[in-house]
Amino acid sequence: MARNFQFKEATREGHVLKMALWGPSGAGKTYSALKIAYELTDGGNVGVIDTENGSSGLYADMADDQMRNPTMRKGWRFQSLEFGAPYDPRELTQLLNKYSSEFDALIVDSASAFWNQEGGLLEIVEQAGARVKGNNFAGWKVGTPIQEALKEAILRSKCHIILCMRARTTFEISRDDRGKSKVEKLGLGPIQRDTTIYEMTIGAEIDADHKMHVDKSRCSAVADKTYSPNSSTSKIEEFAREIKSWLGTAEADKAESDMEQMLEASRNLDDDGNLVPAEATTTLNSALAPEPEVIQAPVPVESTPILDSDDGIDIDALIDEITPLAKKNLPIW
Repeated sequence: MARNFQFKEATREGHVLKMALWGPSGAGKTYSALKIAYELTDGGNVGVIDTENGSSGLYADMADDQMRNPTMRKGWRFQSLEFGAPYDPRELTQLLNKYSSEFDALIVDSASAFWNQEGGLLEIVEQAGARVKGNNFAGWKVGTPIQEALKEAILRSKCHIILCMRARTTFEISRDDRGKSKVEKLGLGPIQRDTTIYEMTIGAEIDADHKMHVDKSRCSAVADKTYSPNSSTSKIEEFAREIKSWLGTAEADKAESDMEQMLEASRNLDDDGNLVPAEATTTLNSALAPEPEVIQAPVPVESTPILDSDDGIDIDALIDEITPLAKKNLPIW
């Protein structure tokens, strides 16, 4: 039976953030992820799947901008699930499918454990390949569907998802002008499957100085920007507010209204692009407005009742009075 497909106007309404955040140990991934989650949810229901020996608990009760956000006066409150080895990605998939509708935001700290630590995907692939005499292709035939199921759980979740990942130095092998191979250091890369980053809304790296650089973004407002805890304008919370605003102004009607306001404002600019005050605009519009057309009221025609001596209508006299009026008002007589 054929399905009934239907196009509709595309908006960002109902979308949530899917973010990958990677960096070296001590860079501030957990702290930054919690700060972003609380800013996005207005201090809502946040959960942490913790593979780091419960280290996320160190940030419980931390007060964060209490004057600006009254919901934070008692500090950060979140639910933590301590996840130990083996780090089977299939179990992470089950957790995301089960709990993503119960939280406003979920943080996985760290998602790298489900890739290269005990019981992670690389171990699953290795064991599957060993069963067919070390056939690596056969191993990935088992591992790839597991990774794809995890990816689908992340993308289809109903809450914000932030994946914290450990980082390693990445290199690229290329050839110089003489054809000799050379190794170039590219920087830090996340410890997870490469395709995981491509699926995220945002991909960002935090360095040892706690600076977060946005490497990959579907939101142009934050693309390629760096956010530093020591900056007065580009802090992590400013990044979260940009994302929150971007996701919160997604309705097509809102976008159309904003465009109308922008067009209206552009009509009130002078030749140099400066805004004309409302009083000046009103005066200018009055001066340019066309003079109203003056419509003269018709001059009433005096007439007297035409009656015969017997109080009946005198037809001849009536015709004599109507004839000049008809000739005056009809184009063709």
